[in-house]
Amino acid sequence: MKYFKKIVGDKIYLSPINSDDYLKYTEWLNEVQTIYNELVNLGIYSGRLIAHEQIDDNIFLVSYQLENTQIKICLNYSFSSYTVGSTVVAAKSYEVIK
Repeated sequence: MKYFKKIVGDKIYLSPINSDDYLKYTEWLNEVQTIYNELVNLGIYSGRLIAHEQIDDNIFLVSYQLENTQIKICLNYSFSSYTVGSTVVAAKSYEVIK
């Protein structure tokens, strides 16, 4: 069985890794990679964050300024979908607002 180290305060614990944990981690890692690639393709890492506003409970709109354009992303941290203009943002998700 494989183990990973977990540090709590000044103590180190070894926790077993089971196949369910590994599968969840792998799924999560793939999702993170997909999101990262989308953000790279949008070019926000070469842009500048110009606004971060809460527009509703658990709903945020972030704006990035790139060289010649502005990108807005709606972040939905709630458990239900949310509509911004004509864009529906699924629960616990995000959408680029065009």
